[in-house]
Amino acid sequence: MTEWFFQIKVRANDKYCEDFFAENWTFPPEFSGKVSADNKKEAKKKIEEEFYREFPLRVLKKDYPNVPYLLKITEINERMGGIIELFDYKSCEICEKEYRVIDSYNLGRGRFVGGKCCSDDCADEYYKRQREESYNNFENHKCPNVIYKITNKNNGKVYIGQTIRSFTLRWWEHFCEWIPNEDICDFKFETIEIIEDKSKLNEREQFYIDKYDSINTGYNKLRAEKEKKNGKN
Repeated sequence: MTEWFFQIKVRANDKYCEDFFAENWTFPPEFSGKVSADNKKEAKKKIEEEFYREFPLRVLKKDYPNVPYLLKITEINERMGGIIELFDYKSCEICEKEYRVIDSYNLGRGRFVGGKCCSDDCADEYYKRQREESYNNFENHKCPNVIYKITNKNNGKVYIGQTIRSFTLRWWEHFCEWIPNEDICDFKFETIEIIEDKSKLNEREQFYIDKYDSINTGYNKLRAEKEKKNGKN
């Protein structure tokens, strides 16, 4: 006997849904489930017996205002892993209670976090733990202290800088601040030295400013010690 996945959809009553959904049926469906039957006709009959009413499988546009429900039936096959998993019992990530994702759908729980939680309360706790974990990972992650160089590939001019943050973030700040009208592809951004001792940053930055003469022939305007008093690090 074949298993059939079904969805009972409700007619969209508000203007937003009618504009947004091409079929004019709300999502998620009012109810989703599965039945076993030899064919689609028999599956439809079983569903209608379960819900004590008849459901159309298609609705003409002229009949739409008078039809509250639409039934969609799909034969389940081995390639439909996502649908099959909806009916598998899982253990909630928070309370370890056994549940099915399909039940979360049908109970209107909109925040079951990709099938990881059995209820909204558990989903709230899951989100809370995820935020705390992300914050801790950020706090514990130490970006290397680096000296970087930005080179204008068209004229060879360079800018030497230092940062204790993510150097890609610093690059983006530079691009937004002083080269917003240029093509980003015209510039090369590179890390030229990683500094273990943070106190050596100014010294090493000045070394490269002098090496590339980036005050006289490039984009640097101040020596390293003075620039750090006024600029970003």
